[in-house]
Amino acid sequence: MQKHFILFLLTLLTFGLKAQDDPSPVTKTFALKNVTIVQAPGKVMEQGTLIIKNGLIQAVEKHPYSF
Repeated sequence: MQKHFILFLLTLLTFGLKAQDDPSPVTKTFALKNVTIVQAPGKVMEQGTLIIKNGLIQAVEKHPYSF
């Protein structure tokens, strides 16, 4: 009985490790246009553009951003 329990636990651990694949790195650039951006409490920007590159905010603009 103890051997079956240990075998069961090892099987669960093996599948658990396989399920934890590394996510692919974020390498895209995209823009969110015509959005409402809250920069701080009480500081709101209407119809703004938010540029995100490699997972980080690169620019926040009031007018449409040109690439």
